[in-house]
Amino acid sequence: MMAALAEFERNLISERTRAGMSAARDKGRHLGRPPALSAKDILSARISVCQRGEDLNAVAARFRVSPRTMRKWLAAGQPGGKGGAVAKRV
Repeated sequence: MMAALAEFERNLISERTRAGMSAARDKGRHLGRPPALSAKDILSARISVCQRGEDLNAVAARFRVSPRTMRKWLAAGQPGGKGGAVAKRV
């Protein structure tokens, strides 16, 4: 009997959580962790890596993110979601 009540309560909590998240999305609120880089930072990093040929690891260190995060953000702006040479492991 206690297990059934615990499961029922767990389901209620889950439903309320989903309803709250849906309401927040409807109001235009961002859910989750804030982005590691701003649009200005991404543009600056893209110029440094793609046009100036700076090392991706050095650029990532300058923006205080991991090289993997930097590759992800640089690849996101490429056609088809592929970053070309930038997305390859450095």
